[in-house]
Amino acid sequence: MAGHRWILAGLVLTGTLGLAGAALRVMTSVAPGPLGQADWLTYGAPAAGGAQALTLRASGGALELVDDASQTVLQSRPLAGLDGVAIQGAPGNVDDTLTVDLSGGPLALPGGIHFDGGAGGFDTLVLTGGDPAPGSYQATGAQAGILTQGGTRVVFSNLEPVTNTAASPTFVISGTAAGEAITIGNGGLGCLGGCQLTKVSSPTFESVAFAHKISVTVKGLAGADTFTLNNSLPATGLSQLTLDAGGNAGDVIGITQFNLPAGTLVLTKVISVSQSGVLAVANLAVQAAGQVSLGNFSNQVTTMAGATTGSGSLFGFASAAPTLTVGTVQGLSGLSTANGPVQFDDLTLGSTLVVSQGIHTSGGPINLFADHLNLNAPVDAGAGVVYLDNETFSEPIELGTKSPTRLSLLQTELNRITASRLLIGNFGTDTGGLTVTADLAAPPGWSTLELRQDAAIEEVFSATVSVPNLALLTHSGEVNFGANQFGHVSTLAGATQGGAFSYVGAGHISIGTVGGLSGISTAGGSLFVSTRSGGLTVHQPVFSGAGTLQLFADENAGPSDNIVVDAGVVVSATNDIFLVAGDQINLQAGSVVAAGGAGHVGIDFSSSDTDNIGGGYFAGSISAAHNIPQAAGGNADETLTVDFQAGAALPNDLLYDGGNGLNNVIVSDAGALSPHEYFAAGAGVSRDFASLIHLSRVQNVTVIGGSGADQFGGGPDAGVTLHFVGGLPGVAVGDELSLNFISTHSLNPSLAITSFDARGASGQWSFSNRQPVTFSGIDTFDNLSLKVYLPLTRR
Repeated sequence: MAGHRWILAGLVLTGTLGLAGAALRVMTSVAPGPLGQADWLTYGAPAAGGAQALTLRASGGALELVDDASQTVLQSRPLAGLDGVAIQGAPGNVDDTLTVDLSGGPLALPGGIHFDGGAGGFDTLVLTGGDPAPGSYQATGAQAGILTQGGTRVVFSNLEPVTNTAASPTFVISGTAAGEAITIGNGGLGCLGGCQLTKVSSPTFESVAFAHKISVTVKGLAGADTFTLNNSLPATGLSQLTLDAGGNAGDVIGITQFNLPAGTLVLTKVISVSQSGVLAVANLAVQAAGQVSLGNFSNQVTTMAGATTGSGSLFGFASAAPTLTVGTVQGLSGLSTANGPVQFDDLTLGSTLVVSQGIHTSGGPINLFADHLNLNAPVDAGAGVVYLDNETFSEPIELGTKSPTRLSLLQTELNRITASRLLIGNFGTDTGGLTVTADLAAPPGWSTLELRQDAAIEEVFSATVSVPNLALLTHSGEVNFGANQFGHVSTLAGATQGGAFSYVGAGHISIGTVGGLSGISTAGGSLFVSTRSGGLTVHQPVFSGAGTLQLFADENAGPSDNIVVDAGVVVSATNDIFLVAGDQINLQAGSVVAAGGAGHVGIDFSSSDTDNIGGGYFAGSISAAHNIPQAAGGNADETLTVDFQAGAALPNDLLYDGGNGLNNVIVSDAGALSPHEYFAAGAGVSRDFASLIHLSRVQNVTVIGGSGADQFGGGPDAGVTLHFVGGLPGVAVGDELSLNFISTHSLNPSLAITSFDARGASGQWSFSNRQPVTFSGIDTFDNLSLKVYLPLTRR
């Protein structure tokens, strides 16, 4: 009974020396001892005794409080039955230190250990020694908190630094519920033997320095927390550092420097992550709601995983490690964003980026830049774009085979990509060239392929590319896919600045828009596009700046081996232009085929005919500044229609050789309101004394006027039947037909009018030595000396 009264008296005494009220409250709340009172070891530092360095430790079965300077045991109590410890430091400008030494065993007291450093001074708490056990640090105020190590619990107040060097597999540091600025930095040397410390500090809680912890987690808890990681010399024994911001609005992590080359860094429950210095860790995991910007090219990271959950948030990362792997780090696998872009850079010469766990962006672009790529898991941009390129611009790129000395991708790797567009290479920088070395085909994951180089883009012999949409863009090299005759591409676009462009495909090709590239152009070379079957459609401009332009639609068994130039589309060259189709050529309204300089225009249809299908429809403009454009047929029965009303223009006339077969020429202004003058004979057709079409090997010529008062003139021919078609209004003078019998030596002309209608008369002129001239919709005949008005004839 007397002993317990001594304890109570001691507590009252130390209270007069400044024992914190918090400690008193804890002591009065502990379980009562055998006689109804708590059993505590207490100590109050003398007010005038100066700075004290104390050590609390287990020795045998006793708990000892030792004066470090004199090694005097100030207090000793049996551990058995002891409820807690309360130690009060001296008040005022006195620097007190309490070391809790666990080397003699843990101090797992029911009421814990309470240390009040006293107001003023630079008071410190050190926890050291003992067997490895999980530990924690919970801030409860600016200079107060709770430190645990296994079963040992230390409650402290009025302290400046706290140091924990006891060995722990895990150590959790928790801030307060308020928003705070937390710095993780170098803590200097500590421990016997000079271990390195890491220090976690904040204006809102007492700093804690640690060493000999394998995995440390720093938690920001509630509030908008700002983490600054500036730890170039991490703690001895540290293998993993986790920064957990709490996931509150305004939570950010900034990396000034962190250097744990063999360790792991985990950044989680944060809004955004950025860096201003170098990050060096073996493994990195980042999980953020907003943007992650870790693009320092000097970073040294070998394995990483990450995720951003905010819509549109970027995940950007760079490393200079020889091999960077997108893998699994602390349960986080691969990389994902919610519609945000992903960019990976590895600038190291010969670097390799290995995708061993998937990259997913739900529609955001994915940019992967490294000298070598191993795509062993999905790269999924949804409806976004995947862009792959090497960082050593002079290194070649190969598609189809695997090479240890260049960026190369196998078909199996390309099959793992999902995107609206797959871009490979760079137009302005890549001087190594790109070669397709084996057959490639677009998988279901993507339908558009864009190959870009500053140098040549080509295929080795017999390698083919089959993809719905293909763009080939080179700055100073050439494009050579001339042996791609078994590759299938639906839409083709391309450009060269200094070389030729050559492409051959197996089926129908549309020259159109692929990604950001429209049509095909060469600033410094010839242009050749050919399809072996199915025809060729030109949806976008085609231009050859320094060579011949050739578009071929080879004859095949099908009926649509045609070339179609869409309305308004320009096909132009500074040299010759050749359009060659197995069946038909269609130049739609407003299209332009124009050769500059001394270039020629040659248009051939029914070339190498096998199905007796051929012909041309010209509703666009055809010109060659210093030559007459030429059109030619083959062996089919062909019809060439020149539709002036739809927009046909022949500023340099036209030569047309129908070739073998029964061939027809139609010149039409059907629907036109303005009157025109036409002349047709066996050698040619003209409109308004211009747009002369020179004819050979043609059997029928038809001239169709509009709704105005047109004038038709003709010269009967021994080999060509002429047909003149007038239109409304069907009254004199109206549409007028005159034939020249004298100069054409036409014998025995005979006029037969077979019918009348609202447009005028129909019938024919026949001759004994010339083919007939048929007509319809004619209102007046004028044959040099005789003019007949058909209304009179009708009477």
